[in-house]
Amino acid sequence: VIEVQDHGQGIPENELPDIFKKFAKISSSPTAGESSAGLGLSIVHMLVQLLKGTIECRSTIGFGTTFTVKLPVNNEEK
Repeated sequence: VIEVQDHGQGIPENELPDIFKKFAKISSSPTAGESSAGLGLSIVHMLVQLLKGTIECRSTIGFGTTFTVKLPVNNEEK
C-alpha cells in the first residue's frame, strides 16, 4: 500500500469520477501555478491496472487529497 497525501485545496466531489481520465483537468488550480496536460493521473491509473492493483482518491475541500495505491505482493498469472 502506498499513500500520497497533500494539504492543498482539495478536489470537488463532482470532479472525482473524472480525475483518472486522459486530459482531465479539474477546477482547482495548481498551488504553485504550474501547468498541466491532464495526463499524470491517467498514466498512474494505467500503470496501477497493469500491475493488477487499485488506486483510490479521497478529497476534502480546504483540507487536501489522499491517493491510495494498492498493489498485490505476487503479480504472477496463475
